[in-house]
Order: sequence, then C-alpha cells, then structure tokens
Amino acid sequence: MKCTDKSFEPQDRTYNLKDTVKPQNFITNINDLPQGTTFEWNGNDSVIDTITAGSKIGEVLVTYPDGSSELVVVHVEVKNANGSNTQATNATIATQVQEVPFGTSVNGKRISIKLIVQA
Repeated sequence: MKCTDKSFEPQDRTYNLKDTVKPQNFITNINDLPQGTTFEWNGNDSVIDTITAGSKIGEVLVTYPDGSSELVVVHVEVKNANGSNTQATNATIATQVQEVPFGTSVNGKRISIKLIVQA
C-alpha cells in the first residue's frame, strides 16, 4: 500500500529537560497507518536535544511497508523545571573584582589596556 503525504498527522509537543523524545510520539494517528510503518529521526542532526531548554525543530522519517517514505518536520518546546523555556531563568552569575598591578599576568594571561582619547 503506497501512502500519500496526507496519511499522517504530526503534532507539536512540549517536553521537560532531559526527557527522552521518540520520533513516533509526534504522529497522532499511528494506528491508522499501515502495519509495519516505522518512525526514526532523519539523521543525528534531527534528534531533539532536551539537554537545553528552548524551541527545537526535528525531522522524523516515516517509512511505509511498501518502501516509500516521507519526511515530517516537528516542533518541540523544551521547558525548565519551572516551566520556562530559557536557560537564563535559573542562572546565577558570580563575579569577583581583582586588582593587580599594571602588566601583571592573571591566570597566565597578560592584561593590556588600549586607551583612545578623542578631542
């Protein structure tokens, strides 16, 4: 049975950080597709990364039993534990002022300053 590009129904999804995302989770009518239809990410670049929060796009390769296939673009929102989709929400930035004599190396790097005076 050859399938048409209207045979499946992709659905956008929301996941939490570090969730496992399976390509078949995006197809809402799997039971209506021919038995033996497979779903896989279209290469490593299409796998949804849930290590970082934010909007993600992946590609699911749907292969039908007759050998025909279709590429489905899927959209994902990956949320932090607090429901945000940004990494900065939980970020804490710590700074420390360090005074050193001019020309002193800090962390193995010599500090230099370029001063431009405009009249």
